[in-house]
Parts: sequence; C-alpha cells; structure tokens
Amino acid sequence: TVQQALDMGVRAFVTISAGFSEAGAEGEALQDRLVGMLRAHDAVMLGPNTTGLINFGRDTALSSTSRLATHGVPKGNIGVAVQSGALGSLLMDVAEREQIGMSHLISTGNEAVTDIADCVEFLIDDPETHAIALYVEAFRHPARIIAAARRAFAAGKPIAIYKAGRSDVGAAAAAGHTGALLGLRGTYEAAARQLGCGFI
Repeated sequence: TVQQALDMGVRAFVTISAGFSEAGAEGEALQDRLVGMLRAHDAVMLGPNTTGLINFGRDTALSSTSRLATHGVPKGNIGVAVQSGALGSLLMDVAEREQIGMSHLISTGNEAVTDIADCVEFLIDDPETHAIALYVEAFRHPARIIAAARRAFAAGKPIAIYKAGRSDVGAAAAAGHTGALLGLRGTYEAAARQLGCGFI
C-alpha cells in the first residue's frame, strides 16, 4: 500500500499498524524495508505503531484514538508529543477534565523516520504552541533533541519532560512497547537540567 501511494506521489504517511520493530526480528526487517521505500522517495512517516496526530486548533485528526468521538479537549497552546499512544489518549481525558488546552497531540510510535526531536522542532515553529510537554521512553537521537531543546529555550517555549522507565520493570515494558532502549535516568535528568527543561 505504501509503495502504491509513493508511486501516486504521496510523500507523507501516518502508519498506525503495529508488528514492526517492537515485535522482534521479523518486524524489524519489515520496518527496515518500509523505511527504505520511504527514503528512496524522500518521504516522511509518523510511526509505525502510532495512534497518529491531532491538530486541535484546526480540528484535524489523523488518529486511531476512539476518544475523538466522545471527548471535547479544549483548544489551547500546549503542544504534546508522546512515545505512547495509550498515554496520549489518557492525556485527552485529563485535558478535558481539567480544561487544559492543547494545540497538538502527536504519538510518535516506533519513530522509524520521524522522531520526537522532529516533533519538538515542529512545535517550536508552530505559532499556536507556547509550551511543549513530552512523554519519553528514550531519545533515539540525543544530539538532535539537545539542539531542539536549545531552540525551544531561545524561542521562549518551555519544555516539560516526563521520563518513563524509572524501574527495571518500567524499562522492560518500554522496550516491549516501542522497541525503545532506555538510558540511565540520571543522564536524562542532568541533560534536562542543563537545557532548562522541566523533568519528572
């Protein structure tokens, strides 16, 4: 399906399907094949294994979350990027209950092409977003997220980071969830402190 879309000129994809790098060697090979197809056409992709994205300001959703049909999240200025679609859906519940306005909710999934650093870069450039919140299992490209965090600081857009995997059990769950390999929590905390990011 992706190859057919590429042949038609499509250059941006949201791949909700699971069964890729988070599912073992066979899934990882399938994800590598998918990434090769996309890169050969200079295309981008959110996912795979994502619940997609929602732009609340423009009432636009490319998302699989069923909460869209039943929840009314207020429009606002907080851009949220998460490495867990389920947690993103839960945040919609919290945002509705507490009347916290969001500009975007982006689930990054396996980050085969587009990673959380790309999402931060996008939210920095988005005029509707004044602050950024991240739920992170692992930063796959630390240098890029550091550069993005510095840009956010310079732009006056604070970043709050919630880091998963405090315990060995949490780290194992994250690895099985999106295939993320978690680094030492202290390293993340020190980096966040140096970059002026809030860290939980």
